[in-house]
Amino acid sequence: MALQPPVRTLLFERELAEESATHAFVIGVGDYPHRQPQWGGLPDLANVPNLASAADSAKLMSEWLLQNQDSLTARLGSLDVLISDPPGGANRHPWAPGQQIDAATEANVKLAGRAWFNRLRKRAGDVALFYCCGHGAAHTALPVLFLEDLNGDEVNPWSHLNVGKLAQALRRMTTLRSAFMFSDTCSEFLANFEFGDALETRFFPPPSPFQPARDKVLLLRAAPDALLAYEGADPTTGVKLGRFTQTVIKGLDGSSARLRNGIWTVYPSELINDLKTLRRIYYPLWDDLPFEPSPVLTQSEVYPIVNRPDPDLPVLIMTNPDDAVTRFDLHVSDRDDRNPPWILSKPDRAAGAWLTSVKGGADPLYALAMTDAEFFSSRFFPIQPQFDHRVNVQ
Repeated sequence: MALQPPVRTLLFERELAEESATHAFVIGVGDYPHRQPQWGGLPDLANVPNLASAADSAKLMSEWLLQNQDSLTARLGSLDVLISDPPGGANRHPWAPGQQIDAATEANVKLAGRAWFNRLRKRAGDVALFYCCGHGAAHTALPVLFLEDLNGDEVNPWSHLNVGKLAQALRRMTTLRSAFMFSDTCSEFLANFEFGDALETRFFPPPSPFQPARDKVLLLRAAPDALLAYEGADPTTGVKLGRFTQTVIKGLDGSSARLRNGIWTVYPSELINDLKTLRRIYYPLWDDLPFEPSPVLTQSEVYPIVNRPDPDLPVLIMTNPDDAVTRFDLHVSDRDDRNPPWILSKPDRAAGAWLTSVKGGADPLYALAMTDAEFFSSRFFPIQPQFDHRVNVQ
């Protein structure tokens, strides 16, 4: 019998023989074509809509990994990508990967996933990065991603990848240093899926309860049990992308960086804690729907994700009391002095907090509040985000 040709999924690969490497696997499922299959289909799955934002979110994450291949704390060694991209549609994320990307079908996920998983087992000290986006649900309280084959086969209509079980398998992989996993999927409860006999798509050995597991895996999902995840327009381009994805990338790009031992780095625990605040600061138009990122697994050891030299850190400055802010001009200065030059200045005395950003550094900065007759200051060190910096004006 002829062997099946290899799936065209390996978008990037290089040899990093003398250092740890990150091996990344990105899956985006935006095309769900089996609404009315010949065998009849399940009523629960008859009207599953396409989700262009899921495909575009996977493109965005793939681009980010390629652009930051040398900024990851373990540099990028390989990148596997599967994207089921729905046809047509206006205002899509532009992407030219340079090769054809295969769809996220069950067969392709098994082939690409097995190659990725085996790559992680080759040597000790490497790092896994997994990202997925598409329609999903919670199954036994674990996040799952529905694949393009959903409703396509009466033998297994609930075609899915159990991301939670994959995380448990990675916890038991002795060669792996750490893993970072991001699942931008809904976590709704579907009774027929939860209590039915759905067959999962698996490219990894079943996690054994008798095999030692280590807390070296971060699994962060877009929503906890029984809640939904949502798309949102990028404020700059208007392209609809996963809200969770956009906020995670904002944090990884430096908005969640901290200065540790002279190195600017994004740590998973701090990224988790920052996400809701980053969403409120950078995406205020998304106040219409819930945003509840939820950790499924966290790490007990400190494994940073990415280094961010010269980051821009968000600073949110307010007076104390709040209602006094309309009386004062606000500035950021490198001196505790009312006289210019200042680094930054608020353009008006409008109500509400002043959101700005500063370059990270070890030297102190000063938030200034002043009128012609009054002057108040408050020192801060730009070694991490300042999400609520107050200038006492009493």
